Amino acid sequence: MLKFIKSVTTGPYNLIIGIFLGSILTMIAIEFKIFIFTNIGWIISGLSLLYILFYILINKDLLKVEGSVQILEIKFDRSLRCLTITLNNPKTLDGKELFEEIFKTLMLNEEFKKFGNKKIIILSAVLESNKEHNLHSNILVENNTLFEDYYNEISNELDNYNNLIKFE
Repeated sequence: MLKFIKSVTTGPYNLIIGIFLGSILTMIAIEFKIFIFTNIGWIISGLSLLYILFYILINKDLLKVEGSVQILEIKFDRSLRCLTITLNNPKTLDGKELFEEIFKTLMLNEEFKKFGNKKIIILSAVLESNKEHNLHSNILVENNTLFEDYYNEISNELDNYNNLIKFE
């Protein structure tokens, strides 16, 4: 038979220590549950963001702005030290709107920006007759050039562009 020895000096202290340790362990368990739920929430949020990014990368058409020109191809010619960027105008934009979309598309393109701070834009078009025509003279631009500055330089030459469209 087991005998319990009651100690006068440790009896009440054991009870207080037991209640204290029990409370701490309960708080740790509750905080651990909160910790687990918080981490599960972060993991689910992260997976949701990865899913969205993956979906956007697969469906790049979601990123296309309605009415914008699209880059079809970028070629770097080392011997000529130039970039040839082929654009498509699927919405058949015209006039100032077309030039603004071309300018925005170029200025937002990383390869174009990294090609150098100062560069000359030679803008030409291939029309239905498969003839290539320059739309304006060569224009020096920098990475921080504003569209209005670019357009002010070329606007006096746009009669040539408008004549090409009329007689094509």
